[in-house]
Amino acid sequence: MVDVPLSGGDLPGQAVGLGILHAQCHRFALHVRKKRTEVTIQIDESVPVNWRTAWPDLAWCVACADEVVMVRPEHASAIAEVSVRTINRWVEEGKIHFVETPGSLLVCLNSLTEELC
Repeated sequence: MVDVPLSGGDLPGQAVGLGILHAQCHRFALHVRKKRTEVTIQIDESVPVNWRTAWPDLAWCVACADEVVMVRPEHASAIAEVSVRTINRWVEEGKIHFVETPGSLLVCLNSLTEELC
């Protein structure tokens, strides 16, 4: 590689030759390290709760043969961190116990915790 000065001579402040400049850039490129960046995103979900209906009910669970805490599907989904549709599917599949009351469905908290474990 031949050093060709851009202008002038070898006095300070004058431009360096193209060859030296190319060699310095090339040397810099060899020492570049790749950097890995990892991004973690946390999503918080809020579940609105109607406090008039939020309190769990005690009801008889036929499958458990005991009086147990029963919760509404919306609250069961918040406890299990799944969708209400998943809770309804578990009810349909018989994975969790339930009681149908006039106008609502109640899910057995004992069977819900067993399903999660």
